[in-house]
Amino acid sequence: MTSKRGAAGISRKAKWAIIGAVAACALAAAGVLAWKFAPRSQAVSQSASVLVTTSLFTNPPAATAVKWRYWLQDGRVSSDVLEADIKAISDVGSSGVEVLVYQSYGAQVVEDITDYVYGSANYRAVVETVAQLAIKYNLTVDISGGPNQGAGIPSLNPDVDGYNTELVLGAYIADKDTSLGCLPPATSPNANTSSPIVSIDFNSTKDVTDQVRNGNISASVVQNRSVLLAFYYRRNGYREAAGGFAGPKPSAPASWRAFVVDHFSATGAQTIDNHRQFQPRLSLLIQKQLSPERRKAHNAKAVKFELSLQPGYGLQVDVAAAAAEVDVPEIESLTVPSVDQARQFGGGVHLAQRKLLSTELGAALLEAYAQRMGDIINLANVQALTTWPGMTAFGFAYSEMHGPRMPAWQHYRGYTDQLSRTQYILKKGVEKVDLVIYRHEFDLSPPSPFGSSLAQAGYSYDYDSPFNFNLTCANVTDKKLCATGPAYKALILKQQGDITYSAELKILEYAQASLPIIVIGKVPNYIPGYEEGTQKRDGVRKAMDQLVKTANVRVVNSTQDVFAALDSLGVRPAAKRTTSLNQLTYSVHRAQVDAGATTDYYWMYNAGNETAVFDVEFERAPNANAFVMNSWSGVVHALAVLTRLQPAVVAVPGIVLRPGETTVYAFINSSAFEGAVELQGYADASVAFTVSTVSNSSQSKVANLKLKVVPSLNLTRWNLTVTTWKAPADLQNYTSTQVVLPTIALDGLKPWSSIPGLESVSGIGAYESMFSWQADPLEFGAELRLGTVSHTVKVQLNGADLSAVDSANPVVDFPRRFTQGGNRLLVIAGTTLLNALNAVDPANITSLGGSRNATSPVLLPNQAYGLMDPVLVVPYAKTTVAVE
Repeated sequence: MTSKRGAAGISRKAKWAIIGAVAACALAAAGVLAWKFAPRSQAVSQSASVLVTTSLFTNPPAATAVKWRYWLQDGRVSSDVLEADIKAISDVGSSGVEVLVYQSYGAQVVEDITDYVYGSANYRAVVETVAQLAIKYNLTVDISGGPNQGAGIPSLNPDVDGYNTELVLGAYIADKDTSLGCLPPATSPNANTSSPIVSIDFNSTKDVTDQVRNGNISASVVQNRSVLLAFYYRRNGYREAAGGFAGPKPSAPASWRAFVVDHFSATGAQTIDNHRQFQPRLSLLIQKQLSPERRKAHNAKAVKFELSLQPGYGLQVDVAAAAAEVDVPEIESLTVPSVDQARQFGGGVHLAQRKLLSTELGAALLEAYAQRMGDIINLANVQALTTWPGMTAFGFAYSEMHGPRMPAWQHYRGYTDQLSRTQYILKKGVEKVDLVIYRHEFDLSPPSPFGSSLAQAGYSYDYDSPFNFNLTCANVTDKKLCATGPAYKALILKQQGDITYSAELKILEYAQASLPIIVIGKVPNYIPGYEEGTQKRDGVRKAMDQLVKTANVRVVNSTQDVFAALDSLGVRPAAKRTTSLNQLTYSVHRAQVDAGATTDYYWMYNAGNETAVFDVEFERAPNANAFVMNSWSGVVHALAVLTRLQPAVVAVPGIVLRPGETTVYAFINSSAFEGAVELQGYADASVAFTVSTVSNSSQSKVANLKLKVVPSLNLTRWNLTVTTWKAPADLQNYTSTQVVLPTIALDGLKPWSSIPGLESVSGIGAYESMFSWQADPLEFGAELRLGTVSHTVKVQLNGADLSAVDSANPVVDFPRRFTQGGNRLLVIAGTTLLNALNAVDPANITSLGGSRNATSPVLLPNQAYGLMDPVLVVPYAKTTVAVE
């Protein structure tokens, strides 16, 4: 990053979709199949050398790559800095940028920047430059509709239709025989938040709205001690950005204050559109890049804008219902930290058949300049009074803005490629979900009442709102709810005291259409809210009586009884765990139909703290062939050693996932496997196994693996060359000073904190080691085991780059790139900037006027950097067995 004033910061949050649109890919079986074998005392894996590849998986479409939030402090950033940043984003394999101007969320700013913020000519010019650069570097651009994330726009008068509204409460207690008089004023002016649900016994209430005149209530005396509640619907003037120091100038929108609009009304949408002053110029810019034919088509085509927002961000709303209303709903890792909470949005996304659920990833408290790539995988202009290392949004309380100001940025490409391949799979076809759980709440609930038991058994599940039962897809076909979407196999009512009248009628309809339904605990017998009379309440009780008598409905006492009920109803998970498993593992199942053939993809993730070893029975299209897809290397392996239990069920044994590790299985309805099976193992062994094919249901085989005397190598001698990144002498210079230190000879590996001279530095460490390999690489393979990886790692063998390294399982295969004789191994480790930051007085490190020690409640201690565990080269034997 250059040191020029106005240097921009790439976001601290990477963004990518976790469910998505249809994409096509064909996998062709190669001539050999593979199974990597290991004794049970070692990790068992069913992936091996390069066997089956697909260019679309190895190099997936750009639309599957991550997108970065690109914070701009204001319009003073120079064009060369913009180009350096946009190029840096493109170089790490990104799909686009989301451009926002950070204006402190309505708080007072330290200097008047009227001529440079949203609404100014200077900022508009910056956005246009970004758009031009995006075309040059093949990126997409998302533009906020206003300052910050675009929730509001500049306005001279926010008290008109189209701006944010709220419902607020006023109350006072009236004693018996007391005159009422004036209505109570609102007790929460400009709340800008929402309150928890409070239950009221409506049988004890009386509506006296018709007695209100000019702020007074004519009911003069109450007969008993009462509470008078007054509700006010109003615009709240929720401020999104501060105005200019000299006050608003009618001709300068950037000097106005910005206020949040009503995003769920046509008037609010039009209000935003009226303030898109840059839109005509951007449209002209787009047209300049098009051919005459495409330009004509562009002009004739109506532009459709889609709304993306985070529904229910910290608010008391029904998040599943809200997610169904948004074109691209989004969640954030800061406020939706668990899989179970994310699934509370999933039901609305799936039943509404939205293409995407976006996630703002990497937001974490107390991780400024300390966030490591493993954390991200398993979860970026500078203005006055800002010092090195540059503008840091939200002070130093949250994770940093990732970008070329970070030493490890040069390694991010391998990690973003892995995410892109994963998203390529997770956007294929349609997500299929086993269970849907009825949820009518107005918050993000704590952990599931099932704990981890559903996931450990292999069930996938969503939560859904009764409001979504009226969506087009919310009907039952072939015993599945929304068969063209998630195809839920069963509906669960979890200890539900009440249920809406319309939902109960729908659920009864589902039961009568043969959808399996399980009721846990007491059967709901009343409705939420207030009703004049008892018609709907009586209707619920009558419908429930019918429901529980239906053959495909079970009423159970507790969550533990749900599994037996599911089994009695014939509801099995699509990825059924068949071995006892104490670790929490999740799976996502996507099904794609192309030209009548179905492909089933299963993404699996170990969310536990220990290695999980388990067997799985997968549902898949009859007679489909099996593959393992490695998202780190981009290699696809044919999987032969499995058991076909039924035409549509196959058992895969010995799946091994370390904590935080993922894998992808694909079952593809294509031509039969023919050719040979290549087996690999870590010890001498005689292996009896069964090969399953389409043309022959199974073939019994025996393979002999001979490792002979090839030993593992513990690489202890290393030359370490560190390029340090540290604060410049002048902290007003935003560029880190880089210094190459003298090479250090190491006899054994240890963290930098234990190496004199490296205790408090950040940077890049290049580890070089030579090793001799005497075995024939055609007969014996080898893999590199790195041990703990603190942030990023890049590996080269004999000058050739190897695949990216999974922090959860830092093992890299040597795919015939090593030679008999001497081999040169280079491991390049990248660090965060934390240790360098800690070397400077936190009172002298500032962003937008706020010092590090004032804006971060806790200052993290130094992190352990570099290679710190023994690095091993582990051989394995190979043999080939013919398959008829």
